[in-house]
Amino acid sequence: MLSLLTSLATRIPGIVGVLWFLPLVRFGLGTQEYATLLAAMALGTAAAFLIGGYNVMGRRLVGEAYAAGRPDAEADGFASLFVANLAGWSIATGVIGAYVMTDGKNSYYFLIAMMPATGITLTMFDNARVAYNEHYVTALVQLALQVVIYTGGFLLPAARNDILLAALVINSPTILASLVTLTLLLRTRPYLPRGRPNALRLTLREGTVVAIAEGSVTTALSVAVVWLEAASPPETSAWFSTVVRLSQSLLFPAILVLGPISSYIRLYWHQKSRADQNLYAKASLVIGAGYGATLALGLYVASRFYVSGLLHLPAPPGWLNTVPIFCFFAAIVAWKAYSSIAYLVLNSSAHLSNRTTGAIGISGLLSAAAALVADPLTCVNVFAATGALLIFAVLITNLSRSLR
Repeated sequence: MLSLLTSLATRIPGIVGVLWFLPLVRFGLGTQEYATLLAAMALGTAAAFLIGGYNVMGRRLVGEAYAAGRPDAEADGFASLFVANLAGWSIATGVIGAYVMTDGKNSYYFLIAMMPATGITLTMFDNARVAYNEHYVTALVQLALQVVIYTGGFLLPAARNDILLAALVINSPTILASLVTLTLLLRTRPYLPRGRPNALRLTLREGTVVAIAEGSVTTALSVAVVWLEAASPPETSAWFSTVVRLSQSLLFPAILVLGPISSYIRLYWHQKSRADQNLYAKASLVIGAGYGATLALGLYVASRFYVSGLLHLPAPPGWLNTVPIFCFFAAIVAWKAYSSIAYLVLNSSAHLSNRTTGAIGISGLLSAAAALVADPLTCVNVFAATGALLIFAVLITNLSRSLR
């Protein structure tokens, strides 16, 4: 409960940052540089998609060892998580560097893209802490850092008029909180660095399967941001980038809540009856779908008043150019809610990964076919509409499979 409450508390300064600091950045940088800032951060998020799967496997390894009372296995799981994430960070760096050189971007673009990629990598320490059901430590540290750093961003005009400083204000609370979490984690569990990456092959193999599915779902919109920044007018790119940024801000509370809940369930899963296990699986999908629908509706309303009204970034005309994006966001939230438990405890997780990857692949092919006759934003909407329908179909069939 403490982890849940403190996790939600961290979103207060985060929401203030989005609603107050982001408009200052938008008008301080101008439409073109603002779109570039969000596109560079989206590139970093998309390039680091493998790390999400490695974090899931690392949290599972450490949590299982902790539940079994085996400190040596905890240390081995921690070492496997660290090496796997280091490999994922190296791949992300190569992807970002290749894109920057191919597209002729400057060094600032590379540095900005590396900030979220590095922050995602360092969340391995947050995931290790979550495995012990102690996420409140990270949450409290992040809350304090957000207050200090966002206050500095509000008070210093350079932080909203310089693209690199603006990126630092947005990304540094997460990076610094993970580093402080590592320091505190090693103080309470000094045996963790003595582990060996014995489960590295398992972490890489299973984590990559999970990451391909999770990455294809959660980073699809980030890839679309990068593409639209290169192929669409700045106004369209800036509108879409801001909507995606808002969706990520709204999704983050769900992730913060799901982390402690899934880790708690992992610790006591084998002590529960089959009926209780089935109830957890059903509840994760029903609650996730309901929460996703609520947030999608809220995001749609916010895009009208906040993005179009306050930021003066008008939405593209026609509901077919906007609604599918919000439906896809609802599907993402439902998928995250269900998979956060499924990947840790259910035996049908491979089925979930493979079917999810297939669903996103089909959506991508249809979007690519649409690119032959349609503009980039229409292609994104084809992907979003198809992806939302197929993701919900995958979740329902996977739940039925696990119940059997």
